[in-house]
Amino acid sequence: MRRLVVALLLLLPLAARAPALAGDERTIPLSSVMDGAAQVEMHGEADEITLTAMAPPMAPLRQVVLTIQYENGIDLLPERSRMLLAVNGEPVAELPLSAYRGPVTASITLPADRIRPGENRITLRHEAQHRAFCNVRGTYDLWSRVHLARSALVLRTDAPPPVPDLAMLPQLLAASDRADSPLAILRVGATMRPDHLGWGALVAQGYALALGERAPRVASIALPAPQPGEAPSPVLPGPAAPSPKAVLIGPRDELAGVLAPAILQGIGGPFLGVYPSGSAPGGFLIVVSGRTVDEVDQAALRFADIHRPLTTQASALVEASPVAVPSRPDTVLGPGRYRLAQLGVPTVTHTGYRYTGRLDVRLPADYKPVADRTIALRINAAFEGELGRGAVLNLRVNGRMAGAIEVDQRSSGDIRRAEMRLPMNLFRSGQNRIEFQAELPPAQETDCLYAIRKPRFTLFDNSEVEVPTFARLVTLPDLGTTARTGFPFLRSDGTRAEPFDLIVAGKDEAWNGVALTLVARLAQSAGEVLRAVPSIGWNAPAGRDALIIGPVGSLPQAALGGTQLAPDRLASLLEAGTRMSQALASGEPLPDAERRRIVERLRSVRPPARGPAAVAGASPVSLESSAARWERLAERTAPPPPDQPMSLQGLLSRVLELVSWTGSAGVAVANTDLMPIVGGDDFLPDTALLQFAGPGGDRSTWTVLTGTDATVAERATERLVTAALWTDVDGGAALWRSGGGGVADLKPSATYNILVNPRDLRNVFLIAASNLSQRIDVLFGLLLGSVLLLAITIHLLLRLGRRVE
Repeated sequence: MRRLVVALLLLLPLAARAPALAGDERTIPLSSVMDGAAQVEMHGEADEITLTAMAPPMAPLRQVVLTIQYENGIDLLPERSRMLLAVNGEPVAELPLSAYRGPVTASITLPADRIRPGENRITLRHEAQHRAFCNVRGTYDLWSRVHLARSALVLRTDAPPPVPDLAMLPQLLAASDRADSPLAILRVGATMRPDHLGWGALVAQGYALALGERAPRVASIALPAPQPGEAPSPVLPGPAAPSPKAVLIGPRDELAGVLAPAILQGIGGPFLGVYPSGSAPGGFLIVVSGRTVDEVDQAALRFADIHRPLTTQASALVEASPVAVPSRPDTVLGPGRYRLAQLGVPTVTHTGYRYTGRLDVRLPADYKPVADRTIALRINAAFEGELGRGAVLNLRVNGRMAGAIEVDQRSSGDIRRAEMRLPMNLFRSGQNRIEFQAELPPAQETDCLYAIRKPRFTLFDNSEVEVPTFARLVTLPDLGTTARTGFPFLRSDGTRAEPFDLIVAGKDEAWNGVALTLVARLAQSAGEVLRAVPSIGWNAPAGRDALIIGPVGSLPQAALGGTQLAPDRLASLLEAGTRMSQALASGEPLPDAERRRIVERLRSVRPPARGPAAVAGASPVSLESSAARWERLAERTAPPPPDQPMSLQGLLSRVLELVSWTGSAGVAVANTDLMPIVGGDDFLPDTALLQFAGPGGDRSTWTVLTGTDATVAERATERLVTAALWTDVDGGAALWRSGGGGVADLKPSATYNILVNPRDLRNVFLIAASNLSQRIDVLFGLLLGSVLLLAITIHLLLRLGRRVE
C-alpha cells in the first residue's frame, strides 16, 4: 500500500503537466485539395494524377498516415496491374489492383520526415493490363478510381502547434486541413463602408493568390461595436473568434472595443499581426490595421502581396509594395518557338498500346486567331517494336481533333520534325490543352498472359511549338475570357491591373461575401492583385469597367439593360429557381408536379417589348474623400468629358467593326425561351452572371452577379468559383443553381472589340486584313472601287494630256 501511495505521488506532476503536453492531430481530406471533388479517375495502361496537399505549420511530426480508398475495372489482369504511390517524388507504397472486389481501403504509415510544412505532392500512378484484349481497344476498358472524399492524410505530433508568425502567413492561409472553412473577414460595426469593402477585396485577393489553383471562399462578418459609454470588452484573439481562420481589418480606434489592449499598443503605423485564436488547434487571427485609413490601406496592400516574404515576428509595421509582382508561375506565350522542355514536358517513354500525354500552354487575353495562319507543332518521336497497321499519333486541342501523323513502317517508326499545322481557331485566350495520343497496335495479338514484348513510344523533349504572329484584339462580352484571364479587370499590355468599380448593391451581409469571393477568384485568373474602387449602394459607373453585385430587385434597369434579357422575366426565373433551391436545401424539395407547373407558367408568359434602356442617375453612398482615395490607390486617370472627340481607341474599334464579322453579329435572346436551361429534373437556375457593354459607348464593360436571395447566391457563388463550373462559363450570360447541375450559357446579342494597344498600327493592319479576307462583299466593294478610281484617274490624265498638246 505504501508503494502505491509513493507511485501516485510521483505521477501527480506528470498528470499536472499533461494538458501542456497535449499533442496535435490534423486531418487533410484529399477532396479538399481538389475543390471538394468526390473522386478522380485514371484511364488506360498508365496514367497518373498529382494532388497538392498544403501541410499547416506544426511541431515535428510523430506519425503520418495516408489513407486511400480506390477501386478499378473488372477487365484488368491482377498479376500485371498495380497502383504506385509517391510523396514529394519518393515512392512510398505499391497497391494491388484486383478485379471484382469493389472499393478497397489502404492505410500507409509514412516516415515522419516525408511530409514538410507547406506544399506536398502526392502522386498516384495507375498501371494496368487487360486480361483478354492486348490491343488498343482493350486499353479503353482499364481504369482506376480514387474516392477522395474517403481518403485523407493524417498528421500527428506530440507537441502543440507553434506560435504563428508573419512569415507563416502563406502556409496558414493555404493549409489544406481547413480548406472547407471560408476565410472570415471581420469588421467592427454593422454598416459596411466602402473602405471596408476595399480592404476586404485586397485581403481576399492575397488569400486567393496564396491558395494557388484552389477555389477561394470568403465570408464577411460584422462584429458588434460597443455602445456609447460602454466599457470595451476585448474578445479577440480568443476562443470566441467566429472562424478558425479570420482577418480583422480596420483603424486602431475602431478595433479598440474588440481587440486586446496589448495588440492595440503596437499599432503605430501600417500594421500586420497574426495570433493564435479559436477553440481548435491551429486557428489564427490576422490583424490588418493602422492609426489612420491611409495606414490601413498600406497594410492591406502589403498583405495582398502575399508571396513577398515577411518577418518571423508575430507582428510588425510594414510598407506596401511599390510594384505588384505577378504571382502566376506559368509563362504566357507570344510569337516564337518553344521546345517542350521549355514548357515543362520532359522526354517520355511509354511501353504499351496507347499513350496519352498533355501539354498546357497559356495565351494572352487579347489573343485573336488570324484566318490564314496556323500554330506549327514539330514532333520528334519514335515508335518501336512489332507494330501492326494503324499506328498513329493523334493530337487534340481543347478536346477537339486537330490532326494525326500515321507511322510509316519503312521509316522504322522514327518521326523527325514531323510538322502538324494546328488551326489557330482551336486555341483561345488563357489556358489551352494539347493532348498527344499515340496508338500502337501489335503486329500479331497473343494471349495477354504471355504479352511480354510490347510496342514502345517515345516523345522527345526537343519537339517544338511555333506560335506565329497573331492579332491582339478582345471581343466582348465573353465570360469565358474573363474567367480564364481576368480581362477586362486586368489589361493584357503587361503593365498593371486596370482600375474598375466594385459595387455591392445588396444590404444583406451575404452579398459582401459574394463580392469578395468573386474578386478573389478573378485575381487568381489574372495572376495578380486587381485594383478595385469600392462603392456601397447603386452608383452608376458610366464610362468605367464595373463588377456589380446585388439582388435583381435592387438593381436599376441600367444595370441589366445591356444584356437583352428582360429584367422582369429574368427576375421571375431566378425567383422560381430560388424557391426550388430553398426547398431542396431545407430537406423538403418541391413535388415534381409543382415544379412542372412553375416551369409551364414561366413558359406561358410572353416577355414584354423593350425599348432602349435608360441610364439611371448616380446615387453614390460613399464619401467623396473615400472614393478619391481609392481612385488614387488604383492609379485611375480621369475619364474624358462626354463632349470630347472620339479617342483613338474608339475610332480604330469602329473602323475594325466595319470590316469585322463580329461587329454586330450575334444571337438575340431578349425574346427567346429561357426554359432550355432547365435540366431533366425541371430545376430552374437561381443565380446569374451577366456581362455587357456599359452605357456611353466608350467600350466599358459591366459584369453583374445577381439573384433574389443573398444566402442562395452565396452558396451559388461558392459553386461557381470551383474549377468544375468556372471553366464552363461562356458567352454573355451564365445561369446556374446553388444546389448542383452545370452552367447554361447564353450568347450575347451584340459584341464589341477592344484594342489594348491602339497605337500598334501593324496589329491594326493585321486585324483588318484578316477580317477582310473573310468578307467577300467588302473585298468586292473595295475591288470595284479601286477599278472605278483607276478608270477615273486614267480618264483625267488623258484629258490633261490632250489639253497640253
